[in-house]
Amino acid sequence: MNLTPFRKRAIIPGHGLFQGELMHQNPRWYKYTWVVVTKDTPDDVVPEPLCYAEYKRLTAEIIARGEGYFSTNRQQPRMGPDTPFDPNAERWRGVTFAPAFDDDPDPICNGFK
Repeated sequence: MNLTPFRKRAIIPGHGLFQGELMHQNPRWYKYTWVVVTKDTPDDVVPEPLCYAEYKRLTAEIIARGEGYFSTNRQQPRMGPDTPFDPNAERWRGVTFAPAFDDDPDPICNGFK
């Protein structure tokens, strides 16, 4: 189900609205990707997910123009020795893990990639 038309109705000029996962305090444990919808987003399009740095850059630009947006995110557990996750555990069956923090090519923004 595409929620873009619904999200667009909730947009307030000059403001950002967010619905999603709160960010865990340890950026090495989870990766977050973000989707941003504006009034100009076509109703039949789900925008490409953005890394945190791109999300912050884009939303700052939108607000600076006096426009509004709706955003949501996705939380993925990370691979790597400094995480508490065992990808072989039953709990994580079928879950796609993000790269380890040090292997993630995205830029750092406020400590997150």
